[in-house]
Amino acid sequence: MKVFFSIITIVLHLVGFSQQDVNYQHKKISKFIKKTYNIDEFSLKEIQNNNQLNGKLFIIKTATDSFSTVYIGRVNSCRADGCSIDNNSTNKSFEYFDYIIAFNKDKQIINIKVYNYQATHGQEITAKSWLKQFIHKENQVAFSVNKNIDAISGATISVYAITNDVNMINEYLRVNLENNK
Repeated sequence: MKVFFSIITIVLHLVGFSQQDVNYQHKKISKFIKKTYNIDEFSLKEIQNNNQLNGKLFIIKTATDSFSTVYIGRVNSCRADGCSIDNNSTNKSFEYFDYIIAFNKDKQIINIKVYNYQATHGQEITAKSWLKQFIHKENQVAFSVNKNIDAISGATISVYAITNDVNMINEYLRVNLENNK
């Protein structure tokens, strides 16, 4: 009987800490989009990005218009006992958080939210007051921790990870926006 409980404990531990795919249908995403854009009904059409990003870009479509762009992605962070934050790594020795960014038609960030925080440290980056640093900034300017983005003691890895990911998305949108003019 003791062996049985040990096996169950190990299985539950592995299931609880295994990384799952990003949930692009999460109910918090729909709520975020409805509130940010003040719309009731919409659909998301994926924009192909040739795996250049860690998440997916979507165009918000309403009954009358193709609206704006949202990005839904995952950022890898660190475990308390070690770190491997390479987003493209198959190494699973990291924790993660999922987030969404809303862009206006000029590809400026109008809202950002961490909706699924699965890391043990750095939760401070989920605060609206910290995330608002990314909102309405010129998308031509890169974000830089300790310059135009505040560092957070105890959340250093998460701060750098999300800042780098947002920069990567902004660069992707900027290049593609210029190419489509």
